[in-house]
Amino acid sequence: MAEEENAKTELVPDISEQVAKEGLFDDKKVQTFDSFMEGAQAVSEMDKNKDKHTLNNVENFVIIKTEKDIAFDTNKVVDAIRYDDIYYIQYETIQDAKDAVETFQSYPTVEYVTPWSTIEIIDEMKPVYSISSSQDTNGYIHYSWGAIDMKVDVLSDYVATCTNDSVTVAVIDTGVDATHPYLSGRILGNGYDFADNDYTPNDLRGHGTHVAGTIVDCTQGLNVNILPLKVFGSEGGADDITVANAIQYAINAGADIINLSLGRPKDNSLILDDAILYRFAQFKNFDVSASADISGYTDVSRVDSYARDAVEWAVGMQIMGQNTTNLNPAGYANRAEIATMISRFAQTYNM
Repeated sequence: MAEEENAKTELVPDISEQVAKEGLFDDKKVQTFDSFMEGAQAVSEMDKNKDKHTLNNVENFVIIKTEKDIAFDTNKVVDAIRYDDIYYIQYETIQDAKDAVETFQSYPTVEYVTPWSTIEIIDEMKPVYSISSSQDTNGYIHYSWGAIDMKVDVLSDYVATCTNDSVTVAVIDTGVDATHPYLSGRILGNGYDFADNDYTPNDLRGHGTHVAGTIVDCTQGLNVNILPLKVFGSEGGADDITVANAIQYAINAGADIINLSLGRPKDNSLILDDAILYRFAQFKNFDVSASADISGYTDVSRVDSYARDAVEWAVGMQIMGQNTTNLNPAGYANRAEIATMISRFAQTYNM
């Protein structure tokens, strides 16, 4: 990979310098923020001005990851924001954005470029007034389906013997109804609403409260608290960047666990689970030098450009790609494959 990167740098001219010389780059169109929260809030405002709440995967917004300052043609740019080594650029049309994706892929310093994707909640959850319950061997009453079958009381006993420390679970969802009596004393006050840019992540659709309730129900007797982070607005729309900002917020807030009960249409899924493990390994300063040639796999075209290094690493570490024909026999990562990848990852790094 190192040789390929060097070759790319040598063969591709400094596009930024060329664009700047031609006078195509207007730096006044780019807002730069040193503060994560200021940048996230600015992107959220930009987000509100676009036609979201659809399942279209390519719109007129583009995301570019690069540690270097870059110059680009701003003639068709409506707005641009930069923070945390990422540019968020809005173009006049979807075609302009598609053209920009191809152009930025030629920049030697760009780590990845991708369209801005949307996520949508289809159904609104309604309160249920008549529910069944079950009692575990510790005497705790559970209202979540399957709690007894999962032996959550045994798990709680085990966790209680491991630590007396508090555990913070960030719930990235539709917000949480902090006034719900079942959640009393379990909801932290430093949550955030990325949909409305305020510190009151109230739940208008019910899903986040449902998720928080399940977590609370399965951790009775433990010091487990919920950090509510709202990414879905009242109309049920969100996007990848809002979710990514919520994840970063949770990390900055010291969350021990991050829960995302989100899903995407099967046709839009990419082989990204290994990429998540790869970034985690980098974060933990693990050795990520392993790499393998993946060009022979029939589904290599499904690997997005910004996930290429991660997939080559995962195959090199034998975390994925055990099938000699396909990287992913099912065409996308199902639960069993994800569990296998995580298991191999943990064994590889003795976690």
